Amino acid sequence: MTHLFPRASSLAALLCVFLLTAVAAADASDAADLNLRVQYGVALALAGRTEEAQTTFLSVLTDVPEHAGALNNIGNLHLMRGEASVALAFYGKAAEADPVDAGIALNRAVAFMIVGDAVKAEGEAANALRMAGGMEEARTLLGMPNKDAADEREKAADVAVLTQEEIQALLDAAAASVPVDTTAALGDSALADSTAAQAGPAQPTVWRSAGLRAHDLSELVTTLYWNQ
Repeated sequence: MTHLFPRASSLAALLCVFLLTAVAAADASDAADLNLRVQYGVALALAGRTEEAQTTFLSVLTDVPEHAGALNNIGNLHLMRGEASVALAFYGKAAEADPVDAGIALNRAVAFMIVGDAVKAEGEAANALRMAGGMEEARTLLGMPNKDAADEREKAADVAVLTQEEIQALLDAAAASVPVDTTAALGDSALADSTAAQAGPAQPTVWRSAGLRAHDLSELVTTLYWNQ
Protein backbone atom coordinates (compact mmCIF):
# COMPACT_ATOMS: atom_id res chain seq x y z
CA MET A 1 0.00 0.00 0.00
CA THR A 2 2.83 2.38 0.78
CA HIS A 3 3.97 2.26 -2.86
CA LEU A 4 0.58 3.17 -4.33
CA PHE A 5 0.54 6.78 -3.19
CA PRO A 6 3.85 7.86 -4.75
CA ARG A 7 2.91 6.01 -7.97
CA ALA A 8 -0.53 7.71 -8.06
CA SER A 9 1.10 11.07 -7.41
CA SER A 10 3.50 10.53 -10.29
CA LEU A 11 0.65 9.60 -12.60
CA ALA A 12 -1.25 12.71 -11.60
CA ALA A 13 1.80 14.86 -12.28
CA LEU A 14 2.27 13.28 -15.69
CA LEU A 15 -1.41 13.85 -16.48
CA CYS A 16 -1.09 17.53 -15.55
CA VAL A 17 1.95 17.91 -17.79
CA PHE A 18 0.09 16.20 -20.64
CA LEU A 19 -2.96 18.44 -20.22
CA LEU A 20 -0.86 21.62 -20.05
CA THR A 21 1.05 20.58 -23.17
CA ALA A 22 -2.19 19.85 -25.00
CA VAL A 23 -3.64 23.23 -24.03
CA ALA A 24 -0.47 25.04 -25.13
CA ALA A 25 -0.50 23.17 -28.45
CA ALA A 26 -4.15 24.08 -28.98
CA ASP A 27 -3.43 27.74 -28.24
CA ALA A 28 -0.49 27.71 -30.65
CA SER A 29 -2.67 26.09 -33.29
CA ASP A 30 -5.37 28.74 -32.81
CA ALA A 31 -2.79 31.53 -33.09
CA ALA A 32 -1.34 29.98 -36.24
CA ASP A 33 -4.82 29.72 -37.74
CA LEU A 34 -5.49 33.40 -36.99
CA ASN A 35 -2.18 34.44 -38.55
CA LEU A 36 -2.90 32.40 -41.67
CA ARG A 37 -6.33 33.99 -42.01
CA VAL A 38 -4.88 37.48 -41.65
CA GLN A 39 -2.20 36.73 -44.25
CA TYR A 40 -4.84 35.32 -46.59
CA GLY A 41 -6.94 38.45 -46.13
CA VAL A 42 -3.97 40.66 -46.99
CA ALA A 43 -3.31 38.60 -50.12
CA LEU A 44 -6.94 39.02 -51.16
CA ALA A 45 -6.79 42.78 -50.56
CA LEU A 46 -3.61 43.18 -52.59
CA ALA A 47 -5.27 41.20 -55.39
CA GLY A 48 -8.19 43.65 -55.40
CA ARG A 49 -10.66 41.20 -53.86
CA THR A 50 -11.58 43.62 -51.08
CA GLU A 51 -14.99 42.19 -50.14
CA GLU A 52 -13.50 38.72 -49.59
CA ALA A 53 -10.63 40.29 -47.68
CA GLN A 54 -13.02 42.12 -45.36
CA THR A 55 -14.99 38.93 -44.73
CA THR A 56 -11.74 37.18 -43.82
CA PHE A 57 -10.67 39.93 -41.41
CA LEU A 58 -14.12 40.00 -39.82
CA SER A 59 -13.88 36.25 -39.21
CA VAL A 60 -10.70 36.93 -37.23
CA LEU A 61 -12.46 39.61 -35.18
CA THR A 62 -15.27 37.16 -34.45
CA ASP A 63 -12.73 35.02 -32.63
CA VAL A 64 -10.54 37.83 -31.27
CA PRO A 65 -12.48 41.16 -31.18
CA GLU A 66 -9.34 43.16 -30.33
CA HIS A 67 -7.04 41.66 -32.97
CA ALA A 68 -4.90 44.68 -33.94
CA GLY A 69 -3.91 43.29 -37.33
CA ALA A 70 -7.46 42.61 -38.47
CA LEU A 71 -8.66 46.02 -37.21
CA ASN A 72 -5.81 47.80 -38.97
CA ASN A 73 -6.37 45.94 -42.21
CA ILE A 74 -10.11 46.63 -42.26
CA GLY A 75 -9.19 50.27 -41.79
CA ASN A 76 -7.02 49.98 -44.90
CA LEU A 77 -9.94 48.59 -46.89
CA HIS A 78 -12.12 51.53 -45.91
CA LEU A 79 -9.35 53.97 -46.78
CA MET A 80 -9.02 52.36 -50.20
CA ARG A 81 -12.76 52.98 -50.70
CA GLY A 82 -12.35 56.64 -49.84
CA GLU A 83 -13.94 56.25 -46.40
CA ALA A 84 -11.20 57.91 -44.38
CA SER A 85 -13.34 58.68 -41.33
CA VAL A 86 -14.38 55.03 -40.99
CA ALA A 87 -10.76 53.99 -41.52
CA LEU A 88 -9.66 56.28 -38.69
CA ALA A 89 -12.16 54.62 -36.35
CA PHE A 90 -10.68 51.18 -37.09
CA TYR A 91 -7.12 52.49 -36.82
CA GLY A 92 -8.00 53.97 -33.45
CA LYS A 93 -9.23 50.60 -32.16
CA ALA A 94 -6.15 48.90 -33.63
CA ALA A 95 -3.88 51.39 -31.85
CA GLU A 96 -5.67 50.71 -28.56
CA ALA A 97 -5.06 46.99 -29.07
CA ASP A 98 -1.40 47.48 -30.02
CA PRO A 99 -0.16 50.95 -29.03
CA VAL A 100 3.48 50.26 -30.02
CA ASP A 101 2.86 49.29 -33.65
CA ALA A 102 4.44 52.08 -35.70
CA GLY A 103 2.68 50.90 -38.85
CA ILE A 104 -0.75 51.63 -37.40
CA ALA A 105 0.38 55.15 -36.52
CA LEU A 106 1.64 55.61 -40.09
CA ASN A 107 -1.73 54.55 -41.48
CA ARG A 108 -3.47 57.00 -39.18
CA ALA A 109 -1.14 59.73 -40.43
CA VAL A 110 -2.06 58.90 -44.03
CA ALA A 111 -5.76 58.96 -43.19
CA PHE A 112 -5.48 62.33 -41.43
CA MET A 113 -3.57 63.63 -44.44
CA ILE A 114 -6.39 62.51 -46.74
CA VAL A 115 -9.08 64.29 -44.70
CA GLY A 116 -6.95 67.44 -44.65
CA ASP A 117 -6.01 67.51 -40.95
CA ALA A 118 -2.33 68.44 -41.32
CA VAL A 119 -1.69 68.93 -37.60
CA LYS A 120 -2.88 65.45 -36.63
CA ALA A 121 -1.22 63.93 -39.70
CA GLU A 122 2.18 65.36 -38.77
CA GLY A 123 1.71 64.44 -35.12
CA GLU A 124 0.92 60.81 -35.95
CA ALA A 125 3.77 60.63 -38.46
CA ALA A 126 6.25 62.02 -35.92
CA ASN A 127 5.05 59.48 -33.36
CA ALA A 128 5.40 56.70 -35.95
CA LEU A 129 8.95 57.78 -36.79
CA ARG A 130 9.90 57.54 -33.12
CA MET A 131 8.35 54.09 -32.73
CA ALA A 132 9.76 52.77 -36.02
CA GLY A 133 13.26 54.00 -35.24
CA GLY A 134 13.75 56.37 -38.18
CA MET A 135 12.82 57.38 -41.69
CA GLU A 136 13.95 54.30 -43.59
CA GLU A 137 12.27 51.98 -41.12
CA ALA A 138 9.01 53.89 -41.57
CA ARG A 139 9.35 53.76 -45.35
CA THR A 140 9.92 50.01 -45.14
CA LEU A 141 6.74 49.53 -43.11
CA LEU A 142 4.80 51.34 -45.84
CA GLY A 143 6.40 49.27 -48.58
CA MET A 144 8.10 52.33 -50.04
CA PRO A 145 11.47 51.85 -51.79
CA ASN A 146 14.61 53.55 -50.52
CA LYS A 147 14.93 57.16 -51.58
CA ASP A 148 17.49 56.57 -54.33
CA ALA A 149 15.33 53.91 -55.97
CA ALA A 150 12.23 56.08 -55.59
CA ASP A 151 13.98 59.04 -57.25
CA GLU A 152 15.07 56.90 -60.19
CA ARG A 153 11.58 55.48 -60.60
CA GLU A 154 9.97 58.92 -60.53
CA LYS A 155 12.38 60.21 -63.17
CA ALA A 156 11.50 57.31 -65.44
CA ALA A 157 7.74 57.46 -64.87
CA ASP A 158 5.42 59.40 -67.16
CA VAL A 159 3.09 60.14 -64.25
CA ALA A 160 4.44 60.53 -60.74
CA VAL A 161 2.83 58.43 -58.01
CA LEU A 162 1.38 61.27 -56.02
CA THR A 163 0.41 59.14 -53.07
CA GLN A 164 3.99 58.21 -52.22
CA GLU A 165 5.26 61.73 -52.89
CA GLU A 166 2.73 63.16 -50.47
CA ILE A 167 3.43 60.55 -47.84
CA GLN A 168 7.14 61.29 -48.11
CA ALA A 169 6.41 65.00 -47.75
CA LEU A 170 4.40 64.21 -44.63
CA LEU A 171 7.22 62.11 -43.18
CA ASP A 172 9.72 64.88 -43.92
CA ALA A 173 7.51 67.45 -42.21
CA ALA A 174 7.03 65.12 -39.25
CA ALA A 175 10.78 64.55 -39.02
CA ALA A 176 11.29 68.31 -38.83
CA SER A 177 9.03 68.43 -35.79
CA VAL A 178 10.94 65.76 -33.83
CA PRO A 179 13.23 67.34 -31.19
CA VAL A 180 16.96 67.16 -31.84
CA ASP A 181 17.66 65.01 -28.78
CA THR A 182 15.13 62.48 -30.04
CA THR A 183 16.74 62.34 -33.45
CA ALA A 184 20.12 61.75 -31.87
CA ALA A 185 18.69 58.87 -29.87
CA LEU A 186 17.23 57.40 -33.05
CA GLY A 187 20.52 57.75 -34.87
CA ASP A 188 18.69 58.70 -38.08
CA SER A 189 20.61 61.20 -40.19
CA ALA A 190 17.49 62.06 -42.13
CA LEU A 191 15.87 63.29 -38.93
CA ALA A 192 18.98 65.02 -37.63
CA ASP A 193 19.18 67.20 -40.73
CA SER A 194 15.93 68.97 -39.83
CA THR A 195 17.52 72.10 -38.38
CA ALA A 196 14.43 74.18 -39.08
CA ALA A 197 12.71 72.55 -36.12
CA GLN A 198 15.19 74.16 -33.74
CA ALA A 199 13.98 77.65 -34.67
CA GLY A 200 10.43 76.82 -33.66
CA PRO A 201 7.48 74.76 -34.92
CA ALA A 202 6.87 75.06 -38.64
CA GLN A 203 3.43 75.78 -39.96
CA PRO A 204 1.82 72.50 -41.04
CA THR A 205 1.37 71.92 -44.73
CA VAL A 206 -2.17 71.78 -46.07
CA TRP A 207 -2.20 68.39 -47.72
CA ARG A 208 -5.10 67.45 -49.97
CA SER A 209 -8.32 68.37 -48.21
CA ALA A 210 -10.37 67.41 -51.26
CA GLY A 211 -9.43 63.78 -50.70
CA LEU A 212 -8.00 61.18 -53.01
CA ARG A 213 -8.73 60.99 -56.70
CA ALA A 214 -9.67 57.65 -58.28
CA HIS A 215 -6.15 57.32 -59.75
CA ASP A 216 -4.62 57.64 -56.31
CA LEU A 217 -6.97 55.08 -54.74
CA SER A 218 -5.59 52.42 -57.05
CA GLU A 219 -2.05 53.25 -55.88
CA LEU A 220 -2.89 53.49 -52.19
CA VAL A 221 -3.26 49.76 -51.62
CA THR A 222 0.49 49.11 -51.79
CA THR A 223 1.47 52.26 -49.86
CA LEU A 224 -0.32 51.31 -46.64
CA TYR A 225 0.98 49.22 -43.77
CA TRP A 226 -0.65 45.79 -43.83
CA ASN A 227 -0.35 43.91 -40.56
CA GLN A 228 0.43 40.24 -41.22
